[in-house]
Amino acid sequence: MKQAALAPVEGGALAKTFPPPANADKDLAPVITAGQTVESLFAKGKQRIVKLWDELGVSDAQRLQFAQNAMAVPTVENVQLINEEIQRLLDRRNSAVQVEKAIEVREGFLYLLQELAERYVRGAVDQARDIRALRSLVTQFRNSCLDVVEAVLRWREACKSTQPYLWKGVSYLHKMNSDLFFLSHSRL
Repeated sequence: MKQAALAPVEGGALAKTFPPPANADKDLAPVITAGQTVESLFAKGKQRIVKLWDELGVSDAQRLQFAQNAMAVPTVENVQLINEEIQRLLDRRNSAVQVEKAIEVREGFLYLLQELAERYVRGAVDQARDIRALRSLVTQFRNSCLDVVEAVLRWREACKSTQPYLWKGVSYLHKMNSDLFFLSHSRL
């Protein structure tokens, strides 16, 4: 780690300042520029972490546990802990976004399969064309199912949890188990 320097701050006092780390990611962590004090980095980090906690619905117990360990005193070590927690929360948020995108794609293919099954029920079919469409849809649907499962696994790793991924209040993996029952009664 680079050495801290003393720099004047408001009121003429001196405070420790740190140069930015060589691998600082400007988009993901609080911006660290030369001349910032530990106190200012600490304050910005605390604000950022609270926003992420609110956004992700982190429990009060988890917040309190982290705050007791890293948010009491502005030290270099605590700033590092806060930045690591921010990165972990960003990874968690990004993995949840990836799950939502994968679910959206799968739900689109599920809708198309339901429409095709309904056309068969109504008798409005061109059998050769619809069989080709079914084959294409089934392959894409299967791939989208795999994408959802993989995204949920990545989300669980990011959260360090085995909790189910809830979508509209239901475990999406359990929903996947049952949302094709309509095909068992279809002539497809």
